[in-house]
Amino acid sequence: MNELSNFPMLSQLADLEEVNRYYDCVPTAIAAGMMFLTGRQYHGATLKDLAYGVGYQGGTAASAYVEYCATQDVDLWAIDGAEVGLVNQACQEIYQGHPCLFTEPDPYSSAAGMTHVVIAYKFDATTLTVMDPFIAAPIKRPRRQWAQLLLFNEVWPMKRKEIIQVSPTLTANDDDKQVWSIANDKAGNAIPLIDSHGIPQSWLQARWRRGQNFGYPAEQEHAITRNGVKFIEQQFSAARASYNTATGKTVWWFPGGSVEI
Repeated sequence: MNELSNFPMLSQLADLEEVNRYYDCVPTAIAAGMMFLTGRQYHGATLKDLAYGVGYQGGTAASAYVEYCATQDVDLWAIDGAEVGLVNQACQEIYQGHPCLFTEPDPYSSAAGMTHVVIAYKFDATTLTVMDPFIAAPIKRPRRQWAQLLLFNEVWPMKRKEIIQVSPTLTANDDDKQVWSIANDKAGNAIPLIDSHGIPQSWLQARWRRGQNFGYPAEQEHAITRNGVKFIEQQFSAARASYNTATGKTVWWFPGGSVEI
């Protein structure tokens, strides 16, 4: 394939409460790649928070997101080489269905040494097209021009991991409720869904029993503070839950949109 069809156009500036939005090109590009590869919903600001912390401000590196991508069944890795060869390599990766990040001089800043990351998703015989997260739009240039712009002699492809399907196990607890748990692929530990947690697990279980599946839990619940408000968040294989402790509302983000309960 010469194009990754329906590739997401994500904006690093969309979350006005994100303190690092002007520097979130890397996590936003990665979020777009993960959305394309998995069909799940991701946000650059959330990825940055997980890798660097909520209050961090400054540039970030693709290498900081490799571990999180792995928990989401996505491989992210670096390929080193000369500029022209790397642009051609990016085209080869796209042909295999893999979006590919690389760095260029920041076209939106006049400060010396500033850089910007884009993600390539389309090519033809002479051009390469990228998604630019600063403008959430495609940019198409001749390959030779990208070769002149490419920095650090590396590109970062992304691909979906080979997934071994595991059936969830349903067991009854003392209240005769169905508690869904599945082994964590990374650590091999079971991650139970517990009704007393901030995220309404019983509602999730009810959805699962009705065939509306947000998938198995990919991580433990964890707290994140944004603008003084504590959120409890948890990533599932097909959605992400964010519980606002101030309002008592939970938003489930998934590829088709979101729902608040």
